[in-house]
Amino acid sequence: HRIGPSGGGLRTLALKPLALRQGADPDKPVSVNLVARPAEGSRLPTRLKIGIDYGTGERALPCNICKTMDVCNPALENKKSSFHWGPVLADQQDAVVWMLNGSPRFPYVREANVTLTFYREQDSETLVRRLQVPPSGIRELRLSEDPECAAFFEGRIGWYTCVSDNPYVKTYYIGESRSGIVGGDHDF
Repeated sequence: HRIGPSGGGLRTLALKPLALRQGADPDKPVSVNLVARPAEGSRLPTRLKIGIDYGTGERALPCNICKTMDVCNPALENKKSSFHWGPVLADQQDAVVWMLNGSPRFPYVREANVTLTFYREQDSETLVRRLQVPPSGIRELRLSEDPECAAFFEGRIGWYTCVSDNPYVKTYYIGESRSGIVGGDHDF
């Protein structure tokens, strides 16, 4: 799909219909790798902002997660790891942590080994998960589908750290309330 220049301003791309046309399963998490290239005769802006509106239905109030696009940096290929952290909004109806493994390089073939460590505010106990994220892939940890993790947080807010042997891993966190309001953001 292409979005070309037309005098500046906001451009939107409805990702769900595009993913469905590409054969994506609507009941599974999907990641998208957006690549920005200059159109013929134009220059690429140095700061492109991307916003994703994430909601739980037509009548729910979604949240907007905004970030800049990843710039291709060949020096990252030599970086041995990445570290990120964020909250786990376990006091909501559902809490979600997304782990994405994507790079502006094409083709991208690097798998990511990830160690998630969860912390809770009531004590110093931790819960550790190890998993792999395929190239240009996504893994989702949803408390409503993980009884051990849900029991660990006991309905209270906690935190996670994400350590990977891959510099391209990014995480996001989401909290879904019973009222339909959604909150979330990118990692830190």
